[in-house]
Amino acid sequence: MSWASPVVAWLTASLLFAGNIIVVVSERAVDKINSLGPQVGLSVSTGRKFAALIWTAFALALAIAMYWSEIYKDRKARKQWVR
Repeated sequence: MSWASPVVAWLTASLLFAGNIIVVVSERAVDKINSLGPQVGLSVSTGRKFAALIWTAFALALAIAMYWSEIYKDRKARKQWVR
């Protein structure tokens, strides 16, 4: 097994976590815009389903990254025993 699988899995989890941070920050920005919006006739809303989807994808990517890391570690340990 190559080292690429765990690396790609951790990279995916990291990017999804960054996306989650952006979603959380944007929710705060929406609150600020909505508090100032009535003065200029502006209203903004956030998608709760999108946020839930991103958090779920992050949790699954994290689980997959941990799985691939464990598989890689076990196979690397077995190779050391064979030598």
